[in-house]
Amino acid sequence: MVRGCTKLADGRPDRGDASIDGGGGGIHARPPVREQLGGRACAADDACRSGHCENGFCCEEGVCCAAADDCPAGFSRASRCGRSGDDTDCQGQRLDAVCRENRCVSVAIDDDSGCAGSQRSCAGYAPVRCSDDIDQDVALYTNECSSTAGCSGRYVCIDGSCEAPVGSCQSCGDASDCQGNLQCGQGSCCAADFGQCCGDDRDCGDGFGCDPVTCGCYDSCLSDGDRSHCAAGYVCVERQCVALKAPGEACEETFECASGHCVDDVCCGEACDEACHACNAEGQCEAEAPGTACGDPNDADCDAPDTCDEQARCVDNVAPVVRICRPADSAEPECDRAETCDGSSKVCPDDAAQPVDTPCGDSSNAACDAPDSCDDAGHCVDRVAPDTRVCRAAASACDVAESCDGSLKACPSDLMRADGATCAGDPGRCCNGVCDTDGIAGGDLAGACRSDAPDCVGTGSWGYAAAHENEICAGPTCGCGNCQYATTCGQSGSGQTQCTQNRCQQGACSLVENTTGAACSCTRITEGSICGSNCTGGVEPVCFFDCCQSGNCVGCF
Repeated sequence: MVRGCTKLADGRPDRGDASIDGGGGGIHARPPVREQLGGRACAADDACRSGHCENGFCCEEGVCCAAADDCPAGFSRASRCGRSGDDTDCQGQRLDAVCRENRCVSVAIDDDSGCAGSQRSCAGYAPVRCSDDIDQDVALYTNECSSTAGCSGRYVCIDGSCEAPVGSCQSCGDASDCQGNLQCGQGSCCAADFGQCCGDDRDCGDGFGCDPVTCGCYDSCLSDGDRSHCAAGYVCVERQCVALKAPGEACEETFECASGHCVDDVCCGEACDEACHACNAEGQCEAEAPGTACGDPNDADCDAPDTCDEQARCVDNVAPVVRICRPADSAEPECDRAETCDGSSKVCPDDAAQPVDTPCGDSSNAACDAPDSCDDAGHCVDRVAPDTRVCRAAASACDVAESCDGSLKACPSDLMRADGATCAGDPGRCCNGVCDTDGIAGGDLAGACRSDAPDCVGTGSWGYAAAHENEICAGPTCGCGNCQYATTCGQSGSGQTQCTQNRCQQGACSLVENTTGAACSCTRITEGSICGSNCTGGVEPVCFFDCCQSGNCVGCF
């Protein structure tokens, strides 16, 4: 019975997914970080604020980009199939280029299509081949058979297990020494239907090995990296056994190298996995030049690429003080302050606002607008002028200067001195906003605004201002007089408009005439008033009084 084969557990494995962008951050993109200035096209370093131009774009470090399509082809790779032990489990990954912080990086993505044609098998049993599906289950093989068709190579199904034919590997001089249909070759019996017999790998060609159970040469191998069907010094690549590569030869996978170390795409004589060391073209591990990138970047705003020093040590660098790690808030760009790294910490300093009363905003040019300024919370406050600001100066002796009210940006309405008020700085009185000096004699004030209510009192040879004589000195006073009501309890009636009018008469405002005009309506309150009585005779008469209700005289008590 074949020994050492066990069936895989069902289900997909827990993959050790890892980003290969140097950060070990998993196959998924790391949480987004605040975008640094960059992504603009450039031709030289001095065209970039960061001082770094590469791949035709500005960025802080590395290979610059504005979008993933800008990244060189080396940041992408088609799906490659992984391995579990010496053969594949039908699980693979591809690399996708992404533009992160305007820097090209590679992200590993699950993609099993690169496993197409590979197989997983246990010696002696029929293999299970992978498909070209992007997402496929882990390939499972069986260690049971129901017929020889379920076995591979020279094995036959015996009691449910794939085993070598009876008599395999028995020493022989010729075929007569072998049982059944076995043949004799290289001093060993092996199945006649499956190629040549062998005693060891030297008896087989093309790098294939000798099956120690059946003593027959293998004529194919399982999958890339498998050595079980290949002679010593050979490995399976695309179902063929090829020679292992010596130090200094180009490689893509570790299994290609005889040393077991593929470093920097070269087979290396040692692991060469120390920081600031790399394998050279001859396959020798050597220290890298000072300034060479090393280490792993992190997401800190003020982290900088680590570099090798003169002693081949990886130095954990921080960003210089010129790097902006937190731009000013776009909603309050004038009152928020952009923070820059301090040159010693990887953490961006605390968010801070501009000093209180820092100018901000736009002036509206309104008379009572005041310059906007920042408050202590980093907000731009729309200011108005205090109530002490004169927003409209007096234009004349009868104009009034207006001041802001402390709450509105507009200057209050333009006001004039009241009619009859003394003029500012001039003799006379104000009339409709104009200083009226008419009627002045001997420096005394005489007469107010005649268009409203002229002062009839004055000085002169007649003892009054003759110029004002007979002028209207008070507007007509009108009312509805002599109202007539239809009934005693009537609540409405009618009459004629009656007006009284005053005029200046020898220095006094006197009633000189009454006038009547159009009909008018008038009302009175009569509800509940006594309107009549009803008495019965006798020595002591008894009286019943009526009262007004809704315009009618009715008994009320």
